[in-house]
Amino acid sequence: MAEEVIEAYFKPGGPLANITNAANVKKSLELMEQAQRGSDAC
Repeated sequence: MAEEVIEAYFKPGGPLANITNAANVKKSLELMEQAQRGSDAC
């Protein structure tokens, strides 16, 4: 998932902005994105 897409979904008023723990989910997605780039993950 591209960082631009993550930002678009979690920005105020975005489709995922109102879910519980949205900030934690956003951070988790960012960390997963970084991990995929730096490993042999499929």
